[in-house]
Amino acid sequence: MADDTPAWRTEPERGHPAFLHVLKWLARYGPDWFNASVIALISVYYSFRPSPVSAAGTEAYFQTAFGRSATFRDRYRQVNTFSHVIFDRVGLLGTLVDRFDITAHGERVVEDAHAIRSGGVLLGAHFGSFEAMRAFDRALPGLKIRYLMYEEHAEKTARILNALNPEVAAQVIPVGDGHSAMLAVREALAEGQFVAFLGDRMPSQNPRGQVKTTFFGRDIVVPRAPYLSAILAGVPLILCFCPRTGNRTYDVVFEQIYDGAPVARSMRDDLCADLAQIYVDRLEGMCNRHPHNWFNFFDIWE
Repeated sequence: MADDTPAWRTEPERGHPAFLHVLKWLARYGPDWFNASVIALISVYYSFRPSPVSAAGTEAYFQTAFGRSATFRDRYRQVNTFSHVIFDRVGLLGTLVDRFDITAHGERVVEDAHAIRSGGVLLGAHFGSFEAMRAFDRALPGLKIRYLMYEEHAEKTARILNALNPEVAAQVIPVGDGHSAMLAVREALAEGQFVAFLGDRMPSQNPRGQVKTTFFGRDIVVPRAPYLSAILAGVPLILCFCPRTGNRTYDVVFEQIYDGAPVARSMRDDLCADLAQIYVDRLEGMCNRHPHNWFNFFDIWE
């Protein structure tokens, strides 16, 4: 039997646990000027010495999206932005949220769904910071968001960050067992909670679970689960992108693309395809505006 595990799930996590603990301490207590220097050094190192898989992914992204090879400056800015986002996760998950400037756009769609306890599906990507949205969810009393995550892919980092906020960590739905994860998603949506997906990577090479779309003019496949989950539960599907726009500064952009209205069984596949293309189109627009916030370091067009 052929292995249907995609490359991103088998790529080993880089970074020694002891070094990651040092970075966590610096993110919490280190002065900004010193942390910026550390991040710059880390960015230079990983720009010069990327893994073969991530180097190929970055090159594919810049070639496909912008029609040119990735320069060293591109690689540095991408890694530097990613490193800042990782550092910021420590503050956003801990007690340092007040240090951040987070501006929400379109948040009314989340507020309205929360007000009537309908819940919904929040759909993001490996773009910017999902933790910025976690900071936003504290602004609405009683709002509960569950997060689907493949923690096995970055197990060392996840273990360290989860210890910062066990309450948030408890809301994670592990996706190692796809069947159990989808049962948990269905239960959470039925209880009026929100469930957050990242929709730009396929968890497995399963034709039944994917939708073909066009991203920067080339075909990619994306998971079908976020769209089908919203349709079956009859809840809104809301896009959520959180680009880093400056030092401790993020925009959180929400857009509802499906209102939860009933859909005939015969129309579900077509609607999933339409919604997936809308998602990919919006993600493409975000990448055009914030190209170095793209952190899917894998060739998704392969």
